[in-house]
Order: sequence, then C-alpha cells, then structure tokens
Amino acid sequence: MGGSTGADVAQQTATTAAEATRPGGRNGPRWRNASRLSVAVILVTVMVVFHRDLVRSISVLTHLNLRWYALALLAEIGSVTAFALSRRRLLAVGGRPPRRRSMVAITLSGSAMATSLPFAGTGLAAFYEYKQFRRRGADAATIGWTLAVSGIFSTTSLAVLLVIGAILGGVGFGAAAGLAGAAVYL
Repeated sequence: MGGSTGADVAQQTATTAAEATRPGGRNGPRWRNASRLSVAVILVTVMVVFHRDLVRSISVLTHLNLRWYALALLAEIGSVTAFALSRRRLLAVGGRPPRRRSMVAITLSGSAMATSLPFAGTGLAAFYEYKQFRRRGADAATIGWTLAVSGIFSTTSLAVLLVIGAILGGVGFGAAAGLAGAAVYL
C-alpha cells in the first residue's frame, strides 16, 4: 500500500465511481454500453445470417465503372446540397436560418431515415428535422411551412423527372397519364 491510509483509498474509490457514472466519464452510462453491445450483436447476426448475400453484393462491386460511380456521387452531393440550401432559404423567411453545414447534415440525416426505416421512416424523418430546426432557433410555424413547401417541391420535381424519362423512353402516353395523376395528388 505504501503509505496510503483508509481515507485515501476511500477518496480514490469515490472519485473513480463518480467519474464512471458522470456523463463523459471513462465508462459512460451503462445504457450506452448496453446499446453499443446490442448494435454489435445485431450487426454480427446480420453478417452471419446473410453472409452469402453480402459476398454476392460485394462481388458485384468488382464490375463497378468508376466514372459512372463518380458522376452519380457528384450528382447526389449536388442534389442533397441544393435541397438543403433551398430549405435553408425557406427557413430564412422566419429569421436567422441555420448554418449551411447544419442544413446539409439535417437534410442528409432526414433523407437517410425516410428511406431506410420501414413504415414510419418519413414521419420519423419529419419529426427529427422539426426538432433539429427548433434546436437551431426556428419557430414552429416557419418549420411547418418549410417542411410542407419543400415536400411539395421535391414531389413535383420527381414527377417532372419521371415524365421526362418516360418521354425520352418513348412512352409519351404513360408520361402524360403519370403527370395527370401527380397533378391530382398535389
């Protein structure tokens, strides 16, 4: 022990326990460790169960045309950035808009939720985006207006792209019927 008294040992034990339970301490809360372990177990289980599918998917990447991949990546970056900046402009009506970087991050996160979570993805994405915009100082009415208008614009632009694709593909009547259906929906 080398000169340590009982009081010194008790003080060190209390300090170590306080650091372990304090947010940002060495170990963090127990639920965080449990959730990390749960995610790891789920990932390993998915990898074991779907091993053959994963190997086939990865083998397809060997035939990837890097030029088309780079073009698609640049188009996606441009698309997400343009969508985020248009929403930022809509939020600017209500006062000081969030920073550009925050808008891109919120938009990308919301899009990931909307496309990857089954059934409730779009609702959860809207809720997440609403909370993030509120956290950055936007008022509720401006956020609701922004989410509604940006949703209408994105749906309309998708319908226009589908019509252009149908016309270029030689299905003119199908394009007209699709646009009419989209117009009724809006």
